[in-house]
Amino acid sequence: MMLPILALVSCDKDNDTKQNGEQTEKGEENAEPQAADFYAKWEISDLNSPYASFEFTKDGNYIVVEKQSAAAKAKVKSATQKSFLPLISNLRKAPSVASETNLSPVHFGTYTIDGNKIILSGFGIIEIIEITAEEFNFSFKLEATGETFTYIANRVEETISASIRTDMLCKTWKFDTIIVDISLYSEDHIEELKLRYGSDWEIGAINEIKETIIEYRQGLMVLFSKTGTYLVLYPDGEAGLAEWKWANGEETAIYYSWNNWEDDWENDIAFIELNNLTLTVTEEPGIMRFSAVE
Repeated sequence: MMLPILALVSCDKDNDTKQNGEQTEKGEENAEPQAADFYAKWEISDLNSPYASFEFTKDGNYIVVEKQSAAAKAKVKSATQKSFLPLISNLRKAPSVASETNLSPVHFGTYTIDGNKIILSGFGIIEIIEITAEEFNFSFKLEATGETFTYIANRVEETISASIRTDMLCKTWKFDTIIVDISLYSEDHIEELKLRYGSDWEIGAINEIKETIIEYRQGLMVLFSKTGTYLVLYPDGEAGLAEWKWANGEETAIYYSWNNWEDDWENDIAFIELNNLTLTVTEEPGIMRFSAVE
């Protein structure tokens, strides 16, 4: 009589354990990512790793940042542009010399989850060994070469204050238009603006006040995260990596920095209008409009 009862209790205990996600039938850690632990920026502790951090956003994007040498960081500081969107003319260099501009070597794309695997589109596959609220132990297989590495990463604390506007801003935005009053600028400055926004822009004067609408049709995007990441992604695959934080208590302006706050970032302020679907940024040379990526 006792044997069937013991067997039933044992099975129920196994089922409860599996449902709670604490261990598998063999008593091993369940490595499938949980939302509360997974959406974060993770810094790699291995000094020999070519990667500084892996970051995953709630809207399905990954950002992987490569490490830079001290010499490369010095070049970045000397070349930094004080602009919400850096010059495209600096972005069309080969990846091997990207560190000579205001860019950090960045890999960006969408990810999907399949069991204990995180598939980073166009880059590689992460297989989770163990994940907690503070630590991420995983193997990473690079798609281009098939090489596999094992890393331990630590969670980076969210630096941006929690609020309704923070939640609205922290997502991926697609660039729509920029409006510039060209009567305020010289011809040389206008040529500089054309360089900044590239040769693929359509430029045309409208109305009598000489406004110029410049519309980009190739999918420039920007991304903000709660860990202070600000990413500018250009259509040719290059990316500009900066940091951001709120500049006032009303959360209507942001500071941004291309040098990890080492430059005079208090002068780099952009004013924003924001809702769940649209973002408007006001900064020289004009007004930039973005729409949320679904």
